[in-house]
Amino acid sequence: MKLKILLLAALLASVGTLASSFPATDSLGRKLPTSEEVGAPREDRFVAMFYFMWHYQHLNEQGDVYDISNILAEHPEAINNANHPAWGPLHHYHHFAEPLFGYYRSTDEWVFRKHAEMLADAGVDAIIFDTSNGPTYKESYEALFRAFDAAQKDGVKVPKIAFLCRFMPEPEQVRALYEDIYKPGRYENLWFYWKGKPLIMAYPEETGELQDFFTFRAPKASYFDAPSHPNHWAWLEKYPLHTFGGTKRQPEQMAVGVAQNALTNEITALSDPHSMGRSYHGGKQDERPDAWKYGLNFQEQWDLALEKDPELIFITGWNEWIAMRLEKFHNYEAPVVFVDLFDLEGSRDIEPMKGGYGDLYYYQLISNVRKFKGMDAPNTSGTYTDYRGDTMHRDHPGWGDELHYVNKQGRNDIIKATVTHDSEFVRFSVETVAPLTKPEGDSWMLLLIDADRDKATGWEGYDLTVDPQNSNHWKVDGNRLELAIEREKIGDSLDFEFKWVDNLNRPGDIMDFYTCGDAAPGGRFNFRYAE
Repeated sequence: MKLKILLLAALLASVGTLASSFPATDSLGRKLPTSEEVGAPREDRFVAMFYFMWHYQHLNEQGDVYDISNILAEHPEAINNANHPAWGPLHHYHHFAEPLFGYYRSTDEWVFRKHAEMLADAGVDAIIFDTSNGPTYKESYEALFRAFDAAQKDGVKVPKIAFLCRFMPEPEQVRALYEDIYKPGRYENLWFYWKGKPLIMAYPEETGELQDFFTFRAPKASYFDAPSHPNHWAWLEKYPLHTFGGTKRQPEQMAVGVAQNALTNEITALSDPHSMGRSYHGGKQDERPDAWKYGLNFQEQWDLALEKDPELIFITGWNEWIAMRLEKFHNYEAPVVFVDLFDLEGSRDIEPMKGGYGDLYYYQLISNVRKFKGMDAPNTSGTYTDYRGDTMHRDHPGWGDELHYVNKQGRNDIIKATVTHDSEFVRFSVETVAPLTKPEGDSWMLLLIDADRDKATGWEGYDLTVDPQNSNHWKVDGNRLELAIEREKIGDSLDFEFKWVDNLNRPGDIMDFYTCGDAAPGGRFNFRYAE
């Protein structure tokens, strides 16, 4: 009975929380598509995200953060000097830029909780762990399992998990994962199933009885070749993309990438100026200095995948962030070489970053997932919910010897919001898990309203910022805040977007919605109310 109650609580917590129908507009003014544009949800379409867990594995080898973007901004001449003191040692890992959540270790459960919510909001069904180099990163996946399991219990529709193994038969790696996770049935609630069995992207050769347990899909290393194994799946390809499995009429899988360390017919490094970076499309590089903003490579690949309409689209990738400094890779040689990541143009992460592309690729991802999978009609009913448990505190080492991240700004955990109206007032209420903290400061339980649903007006589109402490019509009763606003301040015809935020850090920085206090709904998403 206790289990049934917990499951019911999780289900109720998630009602109205899924952001699959929430409106949002990115920093370039691109609105997310609506249900009228993309149609109803398609339950037979799936999105998997390539996910990286290696941001602790190399800490025993080096102690400092080396950020390529910062190095080249401060020392542009360093690109031509392998011995420049700004670089970390040869073969040491460098970040191409700083992630929004800092130079984190992939054992930080605060970060994993954020990822769980963001990927759920994006409509991602599975994260596929990169273990293609051999290590399985047990310390990382254990931390992630704990965080995703807790998030799921709080009502988050977390992506399920699977592993991408070596690009060759290696039964020992598959068996190690089986023995540690699958055989004892650990975190079975998080396993991603494909064709009736847990998915593993690995070669089935020499795996014996495990072939009856898993659905095997063999990861194809090449970006260029058509499938040559009966169960090949892609992880990254150059344009035009191949289809994998299924039939010509109904492919099973395709891979969509943000960028490719590739030339026309061979691999290279993303530090090679001729590689296929974020703005590469139509067979050439876009020469505008800020072309990396627009996701042209990503969109070209998405457009073809949407046309072919496979059952599952595999996306590379979410959070790679680091690459080893080399002097040569394949046929590309230069004073400084980074293969998989280099700079804003030569990189393929979607996870938001500080500065740079910000969260542009995140909302481009969501836009295309909606086009692929469809979406629910918008909830404009006046009753909305937000994730429980998303104000957890952070206290965890970062990358290297010096960094340690502490964030204790989470306080008022918003779980429900309502709106009603009459001829004079629009009435808002908001509820939190525990009694509200004492009203104080300039970022206590702010209500942001986009009255005209136009990002071009107001701050980030918000025409009204309502501080209850400066309002004439508000009251607090335990965990509930009620607030009334004169209707004329919003407009005669009510069709507006809004959100509640608490305990922001830097007024005027919308990226605070991801990192500080609580935002309901998260990120750039808004609730929508219409009469």
